[in-house]
Amino acid sequence: MKKQCIVLLFLLFSSSILVAQVEKGKWLLAVSSNLGLDIGKEKWGSSGNGLVSEYKYTEFNFTPEAAYFVMNKLSVGLSMDYQYYKDVSVDDNDTWKSTSFTVGPFVRYYILEHKKIWPYASAGLGFGSGKKGWDGSNEQKNTISTYRFGGGATYFLNDNVGLDLFVGYDYSALKFKAEDGKSMNSTDSQDINSGLKMKIGVVVTVGK
Repeated sequence: MKKQCIVLLFLLFSSSILVAQVEKGKWLLAVSSNLGLDIGKEKWGSSGNGLVSEYKYTEFNFTPEAAYFVMNKLSVGLSMDYQYYKDVSVDDNDTWKSTSFTVGPFVRYYILEHKKIWPYASAGLGFGSGKKGWDGSNEQKNTISTYRFGGGATYFLNDNVGLDLFVGYDYSALKFKAEDGKSMNSTDSQDINSGLKMKIGVVVTVGK
């Protein structure tokens, strides 16, 4: 009986250690990217007429998140997403830029722990705005609504810091605005993008 009690206490203590990284009352802080950081050149042209245009481009995105564990393994918080793209013509320095920023709620539920790896399910919404255009002229402004859902895993390097991988379905709808600042009503004023996306980042849990 004594040995059974010792084993039971050991199991209870071990399980408390395993869930300590994602327990109620802690905060989850994360920064991730879809690995879109890219700087390079690209060429456009036709082999028939010999015309070739060369562009230098820069592209990156990052997503900071903050959430609170309302119960063991379940966190609720806010997620922000910033995306930037620019290309410059080598011939005449014509510049194309596009930026977007969204913010919204998300939830993340860690399912179980296996050898320091915590798989999870996550879903979120986002609302924001963006703009794009040539050389800052004739810029088109837009409002953005997004949603995403999927799964991933966090590999904790220690009690507080982990490497994070997320793969899921991402949907975004852009509604462009006319020059007077009002939203257009035609069907051509909307741009919808959807598909699978992957993000890699770092997670930190802090708190009691």
